[in-house]
Parts: sequence; structure tokens; C-alpha cells
Amino acid sequence: MLISEARDPEYIKNLATKQDVIDRLKSDLNKADIKYSALGSTKLAIYNNVTRATPIYTLAATNDGGFDIVDDSQTRLKSTRTPEEASTLFANYNDRGKVVSFSKTQKTATFGTGNNQKAVPYNSFASNYYEMPDGQVFANKHYFTGVISIVSAKYVRKADDGTIMYGHYKYSSEHQALVISSIEILGTNSTKVYSAAPTKKELKANPDAASEWFDLVKKYAKATTLDGDQLYNACLNYLLTTFNSTTVNAAVKGGKLKYVVEPAEQLLKALSTEYGEDAVTSNIDEVDNDNANNPIFTVKPCDGILLRIIMTRPEPGAKANKIVITNVDKTLLFNDIKFNNNEINNPDYRGAEVATIVTNAKRDSVSRKLNFDLNADDVIEAIDNYVSANQEALATAIPKRAEAEAYSAKYTTRLAADREKLNIQRARDDRRAQKLADREAARIAKNYKPGTIKKAAETLWSSDEEYDDFLNSLVDL
Repeated sequence: MLISEARDPEYIKNLATKQDVIDRLKSDLNKADIKYSALGSTKLAIYNNVTRATPIYTLAATNDGGFDIVDDSQTRLKSTRTPEEASTLFANYNDRGKVVSFSKTQKTATFGTGNNQKAVPYNSFASNYYEMPDGQVFANKHYFTGVISIVSAKYVRKADDGTIMYGHYKYSSEHQALVISSIEILGTNSTKVYSAAPTKKELKANPDAASEWFDLVKKYAKATTLDGDQLYNACLNYLLTTFNSTTVNAAVKGGKLKYVVEPAEQLLKALSTEYGEDAVTSNIDEVDNDNANNPIFTVKPCDGILLRIIMTRPEPGAKANKIVITNVDKTLLFNDIKFNNNEINNPDYRGAEVATIVTNAKRDSVSRKLNFDLNADDVIEAIDNYVSANQEALATAIPKRAEAEAYSAKYTTRLAADREKLNIQRARDDRRAQKLADREAARIAKNYKPGTIKKAAETLWSSDEEYDDFLNSLVDL
């Protein structure tokens, strides 16, 4: 920031507006129990309940009282491609680390003797500069990529009927200008997206979808832009409405169905067919409605084995699903009760590892699009192999488990009986103590006679003077 900028009244005013927006956002996010961290004084990174490693959104305050919502979790620095006919220039540095010259060839020093000689580069490193055949020198330009605009505050408008419309623009090489590409309108727990190119499915369901788009664009063009409280509330409503249905990171944005729901449904169908619907449970309904969940299945292929299958999301920058299978049933642990005693008694037992299967998305050779096709047979094969490998262990573990459970039940019953006896004895003792206390109180009350203490005192001290002397002696002690 330049000193002249800091002194600019308009800059100071805009900065104060942005900081007020951020302070207001912090309060509203706290009320909504949404985790966030500050990125300077005018930006916030917000997180869902799955991870704090990668923010799902970044909120950037604007001068007009609203805030932009972007997904920059996959931001990365890229550089322009060096022309094939260009020659890389190597930089030579002085002892203070500054570039003093460039050369077309990398300087090397030879070390070793005979066949062990090696040419090692020194004081010369590939730079961002290159030279064209005609002798011109250029530098590679760097730029940021991977930033996805979710909501731009300047494109939020309010129609005459009160509808809040969130516009999205993209650059058109044909018109050499920004043109509107889609419009979002908030629903109950999601947004409805209208675009210039309705899908075949949308056109099949509604042949008038294309003409409706043009009507919506006209409505958007006549709508008024927002600022201040109205703009802030519009941006906040979008955030709160879509927060629970956002993806964990940009790597799977727009691909929830392809990379999460569809493979999960495919796996559920295969498991139910193989082991029966009663032996399989899943959370697919929750995953379909809330992107923050991973698909989780439980499968009981036989007595003594209960498998938990978790399908994790693709890692940032990768197009792969990892399926982790664990056996959460403790039956096999009973083959060595002494060694596994802690796990047997652990209520938070995570299970024994069965298999981990990683499936990558493949790029179509023609369309170049990524397609995910889960091979459910790999999961079923891993389960069957685990069951087969543990048949003999189950044959001994199941009787030992039954024996341990019977002993535990017997011990629990005996412990409950002993506890009941102890409670009866305590109640009996309490009644006896109360009876003795009541009898002693009655005896004292029966033997009490008024003036008895006074008479006893008179037998000890014949006069008031002697009694006073006695009291004084106690004080002197």
C-alpha cells in the first residue's frame, strides 16, 4: 500500500466499510455456529465440520457493504508456457544473491576421476527469462488460477417482485466482453440455477426452458442493484442457504453426483445384491442432501464379522476415491482375550483393518472428460477374501465369545445381586442407627429436669464470686 493511498479519504472510507462488514460477519457466523479464521482485516476463510485444513469459501468484503464469496482452495501460481523455439537463459548470481548476468549455457564443474567423473552445475540456475531465435529476451508471466467465483456482490440484484437474483458473468471471445452466463435464485435449502444452455434433461422436462432463460435475463436487466444492508443480507442469505450443501474443496465442486453419490449408489446396489438388503445399511440419503458427509456402509456377511465401509472424497487436486474397509465386530478379538482385553472393553473401538481400495477417475480419450466408474467387484472380492481367511479363526472365536459373554452375564448378575444385598444391609443399618438415635433422644428427654444444671453449679461454687473467679481463670488461660 502506498502512503498516498493511506492518506486518500476515499480509501480510508472504503477500508472502514469493509472492516465493518467483516465485524458484522463474525457476529453472524458465530450465531450460525460456522467456523472461520481471519485473513487480514477484510477477508474471512470459513470451514465446514469436516476439515479445517482447507476452507470451503473465502469471504471478501466490498466497498458497497456486501461481500464476495469465492472458492480459492485450489488457487495456484501458473506461468505462461515458454515457446518451443526459445532458449532458456541461466542466471548467474553474485555473493549477495543478486542476478548479475544471464547465459545460454549452464556452468558446470567436473568432480571425480576416470569413470566417476560428474559435471555438477554451479552458480547458474534456470531463470524465468528466455531468448528467442531473433535475439529478443522475454520473461515468463505468472498468474493465479483455480479461483472459483461463487457470488460477486456487484452482480446481486433485486427484481420488481422482490426476487433476489445472483448473476454470474464470463468472458465471451466472440463479443470480447463479459456476458451473463447464469442466474441463481435461492430456494429453501438450495439454489436454482438458470443458464443460457439448458441441459437435455431440463429441456425434456420443460421444452420452454430456453425461452424462460431469455425472460429471466430481461427481468435481471431491469432489476435494481443493491448496496448497504440489503446487499449484505442478500450475500449472507446465500451463504447460510448453501453452506450445508457445499463441497469440501474445489477438486470435487460440481462433481458431487459423479464422484460421491453415484459411486455410493452403485456400491450399495452391489452389496445388497451380494449379501442381501437386510445385511447392508448406508447413509446415502444424508450424503445426497449434505455434501459434508462421506458415504458410509455397514455389511454383515456372516456371524462374527461386521464391516464398516467408508468412501472418502477425492483429495484436493486428485480425482480418486478411497474406500476403507474395517471390521468393527470384536468377535475375532476373543481368540486372545488377555492380549485384546483393552480393545474388547473399549466402547470407541475403531475396528480391524480389512482393505483399502483406491479407484481413480479415467479421462475419456475422445471427450477428454473425467469419468468415474467404481468397480464394486473389488470391494466384494476384498470382503469375501477376508471372510474366507478368517473362517477357522471364527470357528474358535465365536464359542469363546459366547463363553465370555455368558461369564460376563453371570458376573454381572452376581454383581447386581451383591449390590442389592449391600443396599438392603445399608438400609437395615440406617434404620437401626435411627432407632438407636430416637431411643437416646427419648431417654435424654425423660431424664431432663429444669434447674438441674443450676443445682449442679451451686454444688461446685458456693457463691457468685467464686463462679466469676472460675470464669476469669478460663480467660487467663
